[in-house]
Amino acid sequence: MLLRRVRINLRGLYYSEREPAAVAQAELIRVDTCFSVAQGLGFIDTIHAADFHSRHILLALRTGEKYRLARALCVEAGYHGLAGTRRAKRTQRTLDAAMKLSQACDNPHALGLSTLITGTCAFLQGRWKEAKQAFFCAESLLLERCAGSVWELATARLQGSACSFFLGEWNELQRRLPALVADADARGDLYLSTALHRIGIHLPAKPAHAVDQTPLGNSAIIGLSPLLGVRSRSLCQATSIHGNSSNVGGSVSARSIRGRTYCLGHQQR
Repeated sequence: MLLRRVRINLRGLYYSEREPAAVAQAELIRVDTCFSVAQGLGFIDTIHAADFHSRHILLALRTGEKYRLARALCVEAGYHGLAGTRRAKRTQRTLDAAMKLSQACDNPHALGLSTLITGTCAFLQGRWKEAKQAFFCAESLLLERCAGSVWELATARLQGSACSFFLGEWNELQRRLPALVADADARGDLYLSTALHRIGIHLPAKPAHAVDQTPLGNSAIIGLSPLLGVRSRSLCQATSIHGNSSNVGGSVSARSIRGRTYCLGHQQR
């Protein structure tokens, strides 16, 4: 995997665009297979998932087919996004390239995925409001134009709900979660149903009218991070919620974190 990453860094993300008909079917199948395996392993074996993605993007760059290139660049941007603000410029460049290709090929899945990953990268940089808007846009696009994108829809709904959680919009979540859980149950989506239940158990028993005075326990961040596909430390270090900084009783306020925080509530200014 390391050799492939070196190769990607050395060659760059350059490609010669080709139409699908000009690419051998076997090559397209190899690209699709690597994407599917990387996607399937993403939550359970991140090392092998990254390895298959390295294969995936190299194959996609070689084929030059717009849809598969857009899809590969979306995933590449997601991996860069895990570094939070440290790779913000590189992440944005890759996202811009993915979105440009998605619009050029006008493929619903590419457009939905690029919008989804835009939200994920904003989420990992602590830009909750921007992320939430992107997730809702991705959800609408996937529902209207891309039937069958189960994983993408689940991710948009889960991470969009997590944004509302970290923004302190708990009244909205208490209204929205039951409908999302019911829909997931009706479709047999055990993953999404379980993940949304996990968000629900961290909500206060009573409506939160004063967000600044309602503590957001560190256990909530740690408990939610595996469901969002990121490590708790990565999520906490990438977090930047603007407001007055405070740390009371071992918890941090839902709108009181400034800078890069750690799961134990300590702040790095």
